[in-house]
Amino acid sequence: MLFPLHPHTPLCNVFILLNNEFLHFLQESIQGNVFSEALFTEHTCPDGNVRSVCWTNLETREKFHDLWSVLPTGVGARRNLYNLVRRCQNIEIFFDDIDEELPLIEPEELFSAVKALTTHLFLRTKSLSEAKRQSGSSIERHYQDFLRINNNSLLCYVCGTEYLSQNRTNLADEDQWRADYDHILCKDKYSIYGAHPGNFIPTCHTCNSKAKGARNLLINNEGQRRKAFYPLPPS
Repeated sequence: MLFPLHPHTPLCNVFILLNNEFLHFLQESIQGNVFSEALFTEHTCPDGNVRSVCWTNLETREKFHDLWSVLPTGVGARRNLYNLVRRCQNIEIFFDDIDEELPLIEPEELFSAVKALTTHLFLRTKSLSEAKRQSGSSIERHYQDFLRINNNSLLCYVCGTEYLSQNRTNLADEDQWRADYDHILCKDKYSIYGAHPGNFIPTCHTCNSKAKGARNLLINNEGQRRKAFYPLPPS
């Protein structure tokens, strides 16, 4: 069960930044001949232009390099991969239209590299100070914005029975506790959405670790496509 959110509930700028970098990398790789900083974006900051945190952070760069090493060799095949990922960015469509084709990443080594990259972006890169600086936000600030626009309710919007977290008085947004962010489409099956800004909702511990888990919301127990409720705008 999911409860409706305010229609202007914001997406997280950090995930917007990281997902855009993933798309930019796939696009630049179409004609790319060598793995280099030219495959990554450049950001204008108060102290000058800097390359994306996805290039400057060694661990994140290595995940991108792992993906680079298993990309299709031909320009046409790389363009098809980019077009597939780009075309499927509006994930809410999959919840309403069971005939909308789900993105299929093949072969297995490519799927695994994409999953490893987007999982790393979600688990590690999002918390880097440079990711916060380049996005102008943080997941902690987004969580507080999420609460404020939804009447400061701390109840989980999935179950409505447990608290998301407990705010403390006289603390900045960055220092508050926050709830876990759960993937709406599980990253184990939909690897390209592992860091997609429209694929996260704050949930309580029970929903995140037990009730939702790695369940595929778009497939029923008989293995057939089904409609489901997409909680974020524009649902």
